[in-house]
Amino acid sequence: MNLTERITLFVKNNYKMIGLVFAVLFLPFFVFFGVTGIRTFIGIIFLFFLPLFLIIYSLSLDLDEKVFFSLFLGLIIFSQLLWYVDRIIHNIYWSSIIMGLLLYGVGIYLSVVRVRKRIENS
Repeated sequence: MNLTERITLFVKNNYKMIGLVFAVLFLPFFVFFGVTGIRTFIGIIFLFFLPLFLIIYSLSLDLDEKVFFSLFLGLIIFSQLLWYVDRIIHNIYWSSIIMGLLLYGVGIYLSVVRVRKRIENS
């Protein structure tokens, strides 16, 4: 069973729980900050958490360790690399886009390499 099938099976079996978790996470951001809070939370997920989670996913760690490390390493690595790119470009908007694309590219590349290794070993 490949990763896509496992994720699909997990979501089908636990879609109510996943919805509840996201509702509980979104609710404080929406109550205290409105739509801006939701946009900030989504930005944190897509810029800090998800790219590093794709990179760290290939390591042999438990899922909770991967989530923890990807969140905090994402904050550290994204911010540091963004600062370096901004020193070259002098535009924080374009630096953010470049860093997001770069980290997503590395994460997708490592995912493809991991899948190819599994296919070769099978």
